[in-house]
Amino acid sequence: MLALYPAPDAERAVPRVVSAPLSLGEAALRPWLLGQRLPLSVDFGADMAWSKRAASLHHVEVHLLLFVTKPFLSLVEPVRRAAAGFERGKLILFYWLVTDDSLGSPMFSRYGVTSMLDCPKLLMLDQRLAVDNRQRPFRAEITEENVAAFLRDNRLAEAGSVGEAQKDEL
Repeated sequence: MLALYPAPDAERAVPRVVSAPLSLGEAALRPWLLGQRLPLSVDFGADMAWSKRAASLHHVEVHLLLFVTKPFLSLVEPVRRAAAGFERGKLILFYWLVTDDSLGSPMFSRYGVTSMLDCPKLLMLDQRLAVDNRQRPFRAEITEENVAAFLRDNRLAEAGSVGEAQKDEL
């Protein structure tokens, strides 16, 4: 006899219903809608199309760039949890798994990753600044609390602030 078991909770896809605050005008609603369509974190090396997509993310104010090697891959989750506490669509996390083969890329040298010993490295690209160097390096230990404090210190609005979406689960 074949027994059918329900799928584990991790495999169930639950649609997310998000309602925009009614006080937003059309000019503010457009970037809000675009932000709701983006994932919170992106494995930049897994999908080669993200290099072209990232160029069109002009509505995202802050890009967190995390460069990790295989032993430090567990650091992605605390940074992701810290980023989840801030307004969705204003912040996106890109992370790269740095290997010996990928180190020759000019992109890595642009952000100061020239060897495996430079990892883990967390940078914030602040698109709100009108200067040539928008990079702000994170110099503390990479924990959820430290990253959240770093983002708050850089004037990023936390979730639950004025204009934040109400998120309802079905």
